[in-house]
Amino acid sequence: MDAKAQRIYHALVESGALGKGMALTELTATASEDGPAPLVYRTKERDWVLVASPTATRQSFLHLAEVAMGHALDHEAVTTETGVACETVEEPLRASAERLNINLFEVKPSGGNPLCGLCGGAMADMSQGDGWPRCQRCVRLFGAQHEVRLCSVCLTPFGAVPTVEEKLREVAVDTGSPWPVSTFCPACRTPEHAPVFGVDLLVRGVGEGRLSFDRIKEAGIPKELLQLINLRVQAKR
Repeated sequence: MDAKAQRIYHALVESGALGKGMALTELTATASEDGPAPLVYRTKERDWVLVASPTATRQSFLHLAEVAMGHALDHEAVTTETGVACETVEEPLRASAERLNINLFEVKPSGGNPLCGLCGGAMADMSQGDGWPRCQRCVRLFGAQHEVRLCSVCLTPFGAVPTVEEKLREVAVDTGSPWPVSTFCPACRTPEHAPVFGVDLLVRGVGEGRLSFDRIKEAGIPKELLQLINLRVQAKR
């Protein structure tokens, strides 16, 4: 999913128009690769099958029909509704959307203030040029490896360093963290608590005596993060 589609999806979910639910991006694998990015968003009442593009076009409608039909056939017991999320709409398509029972969602993506899911740093680096800010610390440490992803639950953007998070998962059992770090944003990792970041998981494990620095080193956590973890552990003592 490209950055423009991510921003449009995030703005749509943030608007509340779909209701509270979860993004099921893994269900888009059967869609063709030459159309707008598809997404399934599941609420208690229905599955929303959506495509997102800056401008709603005939291609958007055709691609939506393909994705929605495949999803409806695979999920017969679920009510399926369709929608096109966009910033602008080609005027002739408005009447077509109403006739075909396709929901048109015109949204204006907002900049937002996403958090880095790895270190909790400020997402203020705009050097990539795709509209999403990045964590200044992790961009400096990991360069092009730093990404901005959308949370599987709330579609909030957050910073991610997949190569490091793979290593974090290796020590997840030791830190008592069952959630997949690279899938949920910091807030959705523990909905009943304050946001939790990848580094904070290790800090907590060390502070509670369930995790040693030797174990962290064995997992291959980069030395830059080891230094940050050590500083935060010392600050809590």
